[in-house]
Amino acid sequence: ILGVSERVVLSLPNQGVENNRETFQQIVKLIRKYRPDVIFTHNPDDHHRDHRAVSAIVDEARWKATENLAPDWGEPHET
Repeated sequence: ILGVSERVVLSLPNQGVENNRETFQQIVKLIRKYRPDVIFTHNPDDHHRDHRAVSAIVDEARWKATENLAPDWGEPHET
């Protein structure tokens, strides 16, 4: 129904997802690679620490993916 053809797993540890440079850059690269129209992620007020971290990382990465910076991360993309 959603048209999802691939699922990417970053293999981050349970209760160990950190909003750090490496994870942030991975997400920007994935957004630029797959060029989604819409991104569904966790609520920033979720009770699970990993979910809150993922929400913050994805929100910032979505914005950063639009900038014409770091061409080795792929072409800019706006969702």
